[in-house]
Amino acid sequence: MSSLELTFFDSATMGQAGSIERLLDTLDSIGYELKVIRVGEFGEELKASWDTYGDIKEGDLQVAYEHRKFALLMSGKQNDITATVDVQWPEDTSGRSKVSQCFLKVSTHTTAMFTQKEYDSEKNCEILLALAKQLYELYAPKYGWIERGLWSGYTGKKDIEALAIPHIYWANFFGPDYVAKYGKEFFQHAPGWYYGEMRDGGCMYVLSPDINRNKAGVKQLEQAVCEYFGVEQVRKKSKPRKKPKKPARKARKLDLSEDEMISVIYNHLRRVARDDEER
Repeated sequence: MSSLELTFFDSATMGQAGSIERLLDTLDSIGYELKVIRVGEFGEELKASWDTYGDIKEGDLQVAYEHRKFALLMSGKQNDITATVDVQWPEDTSGRSKVSQCFLKVSTHTTAMFTQKEYDSEKNCEILLALAKQLYELYAPKYGWIERGLWSGYTGKKDIEALAIPHIYWANFFGPDYVAKYGKEFFQHAPGWYYGEMRDGGCMYVLSPDINRNKAGVKQLEQAVCEYFGVEQVRKKSKPRKKPKKPARKARKLDLSEDEMISVIYNHLRRVARDDEER
């Protein structure tokens, strides 16, 4: 099943007092219904859970701050998009924390809203980008993206720490550190559809008005983007070629009679027994 991911990494604000409340309040205020809010994992590690946002009382979210993790299900009243939201942040940045990286991830499987002809894909992408802008302002990430399909492995933790750009997605979010390293003009002049500056000095760079790749001129654009950023692939990596399987070695067929076969097996067993005695 295909999915669409909005992912932000390395927040400058998440975990600070009031940061969770501001995030939930913002999602609620712009028309998303928040439900199945949980802290920890389902089962033994589940620390707390609420059926709806309205069930949360003042002070209840302290457990989320202590556990440094929470998740919820949100559905849009202005469209049919339903998504899960996962947020976690490490205890420190030294690498000693059990949590390897700080992230906010919004995932949805209702990708038809963005790709099928019977829907207004550009309008839905506009709504998605508006949500991303608001989440960016709250979360203050170092780096982020929006993409359809698999995203893991394209840009890793070490890439972000080094402010490297190994891959370009449909929508890309570069924090102030990236802009300081590459320059505002570098992102501003990149081939694509949209460039916008964020309040913290970061920027948003989007390739096209909708996420669907089946459009005229897309291949030419992606080639230009590859050359501009110096990356091997844009949007999605090529699948590695499968190595051909070596044919199973066929057993050599011996032209022996039944009596001869029995004699071969008997002699082999005698040799094995003799070797064992000698040991």
